[in-house]
Amino acid sequence: MNRFIIINGLPASGKSTLATAIATQMGLPLLDKDEIVESLIDSLGVGDAAWRTRLCRAADGVLQRQALRAPGAVIVSWWHHWQSSRWRR
Repeated sequence: MNRFIIINGLPASGKSTLATAIATQMGLPLLDKDEIVESLIDSLGVGDAAWRTRLCRAADGVLQRQALRAPGAVIVSWWHHWQSSRWRR
């Protein structure tokens, strides 16, 4: 059975700290959108607000593909309600 735990909250609210503890306790991988965004910035560079938005949307796609391949995971990010439909199948 696949087990996914979603941690969502405002920036700097402790999402990553909580998600790391839960992932460790449950033996699940941690998928953190912030880490994906940072990796994209490292490889593609920093830009303006529109660039950051494009990187964030690209990170959503990477995160979704990782989650679909995983047998379960703790997924952490800050999603706005309007984005939630992107995750429905």
